[in-house]
This record gives sequence, structure tokens and C-alpha cells, in this order.
Amino acid sequence: EKKKKKDLYTKNTQIVLASSSETRQKILKAYSLKFKVRPHKVDEEIFRKNHVHLSPEQLVMQIAKAKAESQVKKGSNEIVIGADQILFCKGKLISKAKDLNEAKEKLMFLSNSTHNLINAVHIICKEKTIWAKTTKASLLMKKMKRAEIENYVKLNEKTILKTVGGYKIEEDKMKLLKVNKGKLEDVQGFPISSFVSILKEK
Repeated sequence: EKKKKKDLYTKNTQIVLASSSETRQKILKAYSLKFKVRPHKVDEEIFRKNHVHLSPEQLVMQIAKAKAESQVKKGSNEIVIGADQILFCKGKLISKAKDLNEAKEKLMFLSNSTHNLINAVHIICKEKTIWAKTTKASLLMKKMKRAEIENYVKLNEKTILKTVGGYKIEEDKMKLLKVNKGKLEDVQGFPISSFVSILKEK
């Protein structure tokens, strides 16, 4: 799903990232763009429970849209970026672990299995959607024994609760993951490169 509309912004327009994600901030900085961070006000867990009728693709886009809308200021010409990522494995939607024990169980579930990461970016300017996109990535996590998972969680306890899969692909020192399909930014949950190229044309 993809929408584009130009001429709604200029080089002087303020970009707002409606996310506290360090990874998404790093990706935007890599493009040398100036932006503000205003974390969204969406309770993702409640949102998912209230929208169980949606497909994974619809759900992730609606959450990204809600995140952007939560930081839109009426009458402003800011570009507000909302983004979301969900993980789908063996017919189940996997959310971020709430604690380290839950993270271990989720990694055990993903072990020796292929899972899909579904991403959405929804961008609003002047209270209208100017760009929206969904992407997918497919990854295989190698088979791990319980002891390996325990060790992995211990080594990554500072970041493991911040991502849906319990991993950061750029920090995969144990070589747990093989990307079957998708770009790095799809795995990282922020497929923004095509929008940035439009923005840099201005």
C-alpha cells in the first residue's frame, strides 16, 4: 500500500518523529535530516485488542496512522511521521515482551522458525495523509537451546524488551538470523528511504 503527494512541504517544514525508538531516530539521522522527537500517545496493546478484526497489514497501518495523528497539531504544517512494526509467526501475532522471562519464551517460540515482520509508515502534513507505505521482511531464526537463549537474553537485557522480536538485526553478534526477504530498514521497522528521497527533492 503506497500513497504519495508532493508540494505540501518545503525545506523549512519541521519534521516530527512520533516515536521514542532509538533505531528510527538513528535511521533518520543517517539521512542528515533535522527532526524533533515527540513520542506518540497510543497504547498499542489496547489498540490491538480493539481491532482484532483487522488483517496484520491493516492493523500495522492503522497503528502507525494513530501514532502520527496523536502528535498532529491543528493548523500546523509540520510533517508528522508515525511508524509501527508487528511480528507474525506460526499464525500468531507477537508483541514486545513485558519482562525478561517472557522474552525468553518468545525467543523459544521463534527458534528454528521463519517469521514475518510487517511494517508501516504513515505521514501526515496539514492534517492530511501525504504518504503511507507497508513493507514486509521474512527472517529465519536459527535453532537455539534453552541455555543459548538464557545467554542471549543476559547479553542483550538492555535492548531485548524494546523490539517485537527481542533482537536488533544490527547487533546480531550471535548470528541468529538469516534475512530471507526484505531490506535492512524493513527488518529495523522503518521503511522510510523512498519518502526521504521525495523530501530531498524539495
